[in-house]
Amino acid sequence: MISTRWLEKRKPYWTRLEQLLDQSTKRGFRSLGRSELQELGLLYRQIAADLAAMREDRGSVHFARYLNQLLARAHNIIYSTHKASPSAIVNFFARTYPRIFRRNLPFVEVALSIFLASALVGAVLTFQDPDFKLSILGPQMVQTIEKREMWTHSIVGIKPLASSAIMTNNMSVGFMTFALGITAGLGTIYMLLFNGLLLGVIGMACHLSGMSIKLWEFVAPHGVLELPAILDTLRNLPPPMRDDPRLDFYEPKVADFSNDFKRDESAAARAVEKARARGAKLLLARGLEQQCRAFRDLGQFKQANEACENAENIFAVAGDRNAVAMVLLTWGAVFHYQGDYDNAMQRNDEALLVFRDVGNIRGVSAAINFKASLLSEQGDLQGALDAYREALSTAREVGSRVNVAIVQLNTADVLQEKGDLEAAKSTYAEAGATLHEQGVKNGHPLIGTAQVLWQEGELAKAKEILVTEALPMIHPTGNKSFLGEAYLALGKVLAAQGNLPQARENYQQAINLAKTMAAKTTVALYQLPLAQEMVQQGQATEAITTVKQAQDEFEHGGNVNYQLRPAGILAQALLAAGSIGEAKTTVSRARPLLPKIQSPAARLQYRIAEGEVLTAAGQPTKTIDMLRPAIAEASKLRLVNLEFRARLAFG
Repeated sequence: MISTRWLEKRKPYWTRLEQLLDQSTKRGFRSLGRSELQELGLLYRQIAADLAAMREDRGSVHFARYLNQLLARAHNIIYSTHKASPSAIVNFFARTYPRIFRRNLPFVEVALSIFLASALVGAVLTFQDPDFKLSILGPQMVQTIEKREMWTHSIVGIKPLASSAIMTNNMSVGFMTFALGITAGLGTIYMLLFNGLLLGVIGMACHLSGMSIKLWEFVAPHGVLELPAILDTLRNLPPPMRDDPRLDFYEPKVADFSNDFKRDESAAARAVEKARARGAKLLLARGLEQQCRAFRDLGQFKQANEACENAENIFAVAGDRNAVAMVLLTWGAVFHYQGDYDNAMQRNDEALLVFRDVGNIRGVSAAINFKASLLSEQGDLQGALDAYREALSTAREVGSRVNVAIVQLNTADVLQEKGDLEAAKSTYAEAGATLHEQGVKNGHPLIGTAQVLWQEGELAKAKEILVTEALPMIHPTGNKSFLGEAYLALGKVLAAQGNLPQARENYQQAINLAKTMAAKTTVALYQLPLAQEMVQQGQATEAITTVKQAQDEFEHGGNVNYQLRPAGILAQALLAAGSIGEAKTTVSRARPLLPKIQSPAARLQYRIAEGEVLTAAGQPTKTIDMLRPAIAEASKLRLVNLEFRARLAFG
């Protein structure tokens, strides 16, 4: 039962809301000042919570009725003041349309099934009776196909006009299909059947003439033409609509299809400039957040920190908790890129609490995914896997296939670290296929697959993926993080093939990229394989210096896997330099870390180094006892490179 004391405490707030509503009714909504508008919004939300509490108490029916009427007045005043604007088209494409699509997904699936079924029928009929295509395509188009000529050459030659024509045609077909719904759906079904049949006939006709690749190369990129066409149309609207800063927020959604971070940053900079000129502080904060994300991806962390801090301050003053949480999540990623796990985790935890409090499921999914990444990099692989499973469940609830794929990629990284190479490889493949279907260019699946192949000893395949697919995809995007990972992976493959000079060149490129990003932990990680290569080339002194630099960095972090790895490489370098006693001391100091290690690869690397030290110290029996289980584990996990090293140390 609601107490009298609680009612007396809340009544002044109800009275204040009624006063603001009376003022707005008598003198207009614009008579309210900025602080009064903020107060109106805050009171509306608070009193809505009061009403929910009142409805639980049967003795407070008259109070509940009063609050319900009060909130109805507030709702009408608040939401009736929003005037329609042509610039609302931006919000429609960015928010409204995706929600409507997900809500109507079952109907979309039925329509797609009808379309694909008719396409299959068209393909089968054309295959069984080649003359069938004449009745559908006409003699002129059939002759063009039989000559193995594409009828699209004239379109490709005038891309700007063609993109508009393609978009107009598709919109016309869409409107016609929608309008024919008045025929109880029969006309709509006819349009789906006819267009599906047409696609099936053309596809099979081109296949029989050896032109499949040419056809699908033209069909697949339609979205790439149409999205920029929509944006160009918006930018050609008359002023002041074309100067709306929200257009620059929409442009990164187009750039995301290719991970074009330079374009992303340019768009954010334009949005910030326009918002400042208009005095639109919330739009300014959105632009700053987008700038923070772009600067992060480009490795410009000083600018990223400044942009995130300014965005958070603006949203906090405005009382937009959800927006503050989004900025905190982005800011945490900036610290993560720099290897500052404490600040990254702190901001992520703050964001996660807010997302859960306000009911933002998408935000919860992103925050859990990020938390799992941090746990993984700090050596808690099982904790990371558990968090990724929760993140995957939440991402599927949200309904974003791209988000699901990103979580799967991170899960695959952990599976690889835990030594489950088969599961890692299949997860990389599944996530990569999803991203490809969605038109998102992301080098992560290719790099991960290549690393698994390297561990399995499939060096030629790993090199081919990195050289012909991963690097050509990543280079144009300007993503230094993925580019560094690709160079590192290629260096490992080249070293395993015995091409040490080129391996060293790739390691150095990866290190240089990490240095430009001020990512100290990443630099240290990249230095370890470089040090191993130095040992193999007889440069033991340089290797010792390089490993100790990395070791100093890892001692400041919390990842025990990272702390153990330098010990094994340093022991190898010391042995090569003839310092057997110092090598023995090095492995002895690192031994207490072993029980905490969840990465099989890290454990095996240490065991192999310890076996090499024992061999050099003249203790072959202990070496045999230690390396036999290591060889068996490496063989079981298909870690071919480590098995080979263990057998060499075994002698």
